[in-house]
Amino acid sequence: SARSRIYLAMALRMAGRHVEALATLAEARERLETYTRAQVPHYAATTETYLAYEVARVLLGMGRPRDALVSAAFADGSARRAGLLWPRPGVLRTAVWARRALGESEAAEIAELEALASRAPFVRTFLDEARAPIREDGLVY
Repeated sequence: SARSRIYLAMALRMAGRHVEALATLAEARERLETYTRAQVPHYAATTETYLAYEVARVLLGMGRPRDALVSAAFADGSARRAGLLWPRPGVLRTAVWARRALGESEAAEIAELEALASRAPFVRTFLDEARAPIREDGLVY
């Protein structure tokens, strides 16, 4: 399934195998469009959100923060339209790191994380991680 390919891509990314992860995400996109959207439309919407989020993380890990930011913006918009809290904290954290890598202001994303944390305390962890430097080993989680 598309969602299974996303999970595989996550594992590949965390192993530092970014090129393979990106190829696996392309397979996930194809499965989403070919099977999931037609058979389970409501599941397709959330899968699309998670797909864009994972693409953002892979691209950031590959040193492509501008592309990561585009994918993160898509994931956040998709999550908002679907009324999802999760995975917005992770998406916003990724966007903060991408903006920082680009030398751009991350104030809007930090403010959004603060607003989410006021409603859902678990978001505080994501806010703290977003404010911290990106890991020296380049792992994007």
